[in-house]
Amino acid sequence: MRLPDIQQVIREIAPGTIDHDGKGLYNTRLGHGDALHLADMNPDRPGLEVWQVHEDAANNGNIAASFRDAKTGANIWTDAGTTDNGRGCCGPITSGIKGWQMWSGAGGLWDVSHKSVGSKPGSTNFTMWWGADLTRSTEDGTSISPGLSTTGMASNNGTKSTPCLTADIFGDWREELVLRTSNNNALHIYTTTTPTANRLYTLMHDPVYRTSVATENVAYNQPPEPGIYIGPGMTLPQAKPNIIYPDGTGTASLAISGLLQKQVAATFKVYADRAFVLPGKAGVMKIVTVYDLLGKSVASLTTARNTVLLADHGISRGVYLVKIRDRVDAERH
Repeated sequence: MRLPDIQQVIREIAPGTIDHDGKGLYNTRLGHGDALHLADMNPDRPGLEVWQVHEDAANNGNIAASFRDAKTGANIWTDAGTTDNGRGCCGPITSGIKGWQMWSGAGGLWDVSHKSVGSKPGSTNFTMWWGADLTRSTEDGTSISPGLSTTGMASNNGTKSTPCLTADIFGDWREELVLRTSNNNALHIYTTTTPTANRLYTLMHDPVYRTSVATENVAYNQPPEPGIYIGPGMTLPQAKPNIIYPDGTGTASLAISGLLQKQVAATFKVYADRAFVLPGKAGVMKIVTVYDLLGKSVASLTTARNTVLLADHGISRGVYLVKIRDRVDAERH
């Protein structure tokens, strides 16, 4: 196949969107880009939106970035360009503006109607909810602006300078930052200490956000983003999320099939008033250590049972990290 034909094939197959049943939904034919964001960025229009940069603007009609309808792929507006537009980001970063803002290497800082709303940030890396209000801070390398500077930490992916993970890990809707130490000996989790009057369910209740967290480390690392609008002017959700535990009974089952005795060491997030199932073989003695979210050990027990209720061991309701080890394996080491 001749080279021009290969380039045409690439433009035809990427980027495409797959429907829930695995069938093709649409193809924008705008070409590959190194940054794509999916969220409800404009609360005044139905559905979700996509903000994406494009590498091959010279061959896609001079479109360097597109803001489009996620369901149909139709462009809402585009930024012009003729060369590779390498990076782009978006988020509710400006107080007093309803809807998200987006920016990239081409163009300025835009609102959802493509109106210029000021100077774009110096970083096109990550955004994350960190402060007290509903705007997002920018994260780049090993720092958050405004809000956090770190020492002795390192970022990933070369010049992309991405963190190991950003996600609502501890569950008050603000997000945590996970970084590796420069010597690769440890991971550090940073969480905000700023109080907030805004009350939301944990972002992990939102399936779009939860999926977005899962994709952070399977492709180009992008910040996780929710399927509901969060930002200035939002209507706080009133309905309780319909969360069903895996076994359908209200019991948070954490059983893992196929684990060998030496592989049962694991960490899980659990609620103290919910029974949970320990991984490993029934009847095998296991050492269970319970930590609070500051990493302090609050309980340690040895049990051969596979179902444990932490409340039975004097632990009050809350979220804890639980480490489980096979006692025989622990004593061997």
